[in-house]
Amino acid sequence: MLLNARLSSGVAAALLSVAFVPAAQAQQAVNVLLPAPQHEVVLDPERAVLYASLPTRNTIAVVSMQSWTLLKELPVPANPRGLDLSLDGTRLYTAHFNTGQISVLDLATELYTTINVAAQLGDQRTWDVLEVQPGRLLVTGNPNSNGFAYVVQVLLNQGAAQSRVASGRIIRGGPNLEMAPGANHVYIGEPSFSPDSVYRLDLTQPTAPIVAEDDHGLVSGSLYMAVQPNDERVYLGSGQALASATLDQVALIPGGGVAAFASDDPFRVWYARLNGTAIQLKAYAVATDALLETINLAGPVPTTLSDALILPQGLGYVVVGDNRIVGLVQPAPCAGVVSQACSGALNSRGLSGTLTLDGSTSISANGMSLRLSNLPTRAVHQVIYGQGSVQLAFGDGYLCISPYTAPLRRLGAPAVADENGLATRTLNFAAQPLLSSPITSFSTWRFQAMYRDPAAIASGGSGFNMTSAVEISFCP
Repeated sequence: MLLNARLSSGVAAALLSVAFVPAAQAQQAVNVLLPAPQHEVVLDPERAVLYASLPTRNTIAVVSMQSWTLLKELPVPANPRGLDLSLDGTRLYTAHFNTGQISVLDLATELYTTINVAAQLGDQRTWDVLEVQPGRLLVTGNPNSNGFAYVVQVLLNQGAAQSRVASGRIIRGGPNLEMAPGANHVYIGEPSFSPDSVYRLDLTQPTAPIVAEDDHGLVSGSLYMAVQPNDERVYLGSGQALASATLDQVALIPGGGVAAFASDDPFRVWYARLNGTAIQLKAYAVATDALLETINLAGPVPTTLSDALILPQGLGYVVVGDNRIVGLVQPAPCAGVVSQACSGALNSRGLSGTLTLDGSTSISANGMSLRLSNLPTRAVHQVIYGQGSVQLAFGDGYLCISPYTAPLRRLGAPAVADENGLATRTLNFAAQPLLSSPITSFSTWRFQAMYRDPAAIASGGSGFNMTSAVEISFCP
């Protein structure tokens, strides 16, 4: 699945408002080295990050599109392969090879559940997953010549009910799923089987039957397939352009490569190719096949290319291969995102202790403070901070900062709330402990407070509780 396949108009708007600045600024070269080779990369514009499945590490790498650094790795079940961001942007779907499973990762809690699809798939070698409509997933398997696999539909809103679709056909050679945003058809390439094949499925029908397929033996390069945003053509890595309705060839782009479209431009198709120590991106007119533009991305470059992303309104270009992400993008302003990470549990006052941020998220402005409320009268409390999400029962509440990702840190000494259960803790980056803390620009941290609540013991409580937690993405 190509990076840009799901970039809808709403996503484009999010990129404009969150991740990038107007195109008048000079573009910035980016080059990110991942900790291991990736299988697939998808874009999350609301959070301004890229997710990359790392099969050898059993993790999903999270790369910031602001700092262009690796933020963290999210643990998932074994051998993650195909990825897809849910249409509402709240979940990440992953196919797990040799497990017969897909996982559903909640991006708010970073916790996952699994769904076993092996029985309907006909094989354990789960390969790709795509949410084609809200709550409607398609899943493929990749036994190649060593078994048989079908295309499975999973309906999350119906208790993860499963059925075979695609006319019950066996499609087993590395089948990848592609579609135009909001379209009524999905395309399946079968690149690792001979002959290479492309199928068109009709999503308006509950069984998503095959309604068109290529003349087998006449196409190649479906691994690097891209669907025109208006769903009129399908472009392959071979340079072949197929009419979507019939999958007959209607044009040929010499040289081919990794095909891609910008979501707001159905009139230009892009191809990414290796050119010695650089990557070349070439734009061609869909109407005439004429070369319109060439963009060069400097090295170091991967030895092979797998994905390409063309950002809307000329905001940049990203190409992925092996364990490297290479691009040319507009410099990103800091979004300074603040979000509630989890809620506090009820205390002896019958209230949930809360922790919120007051002031700017800018480290240089140095004007942040944490406001605590709904604590017991004169409650002794300790603010802690760290990275990574978790929800562990702790005292009478929940610890929402992972003690496993990195050590939990204390923000100064314990303090005492006032008679109304209110307290304020200043985040002063010009003084200890934050002066020498690892909090840096574009990094994301969680803050939470634990507090004493001895009055709760009489009703079976433990004597201490936890506030809600806040997650802060810091700016320069």
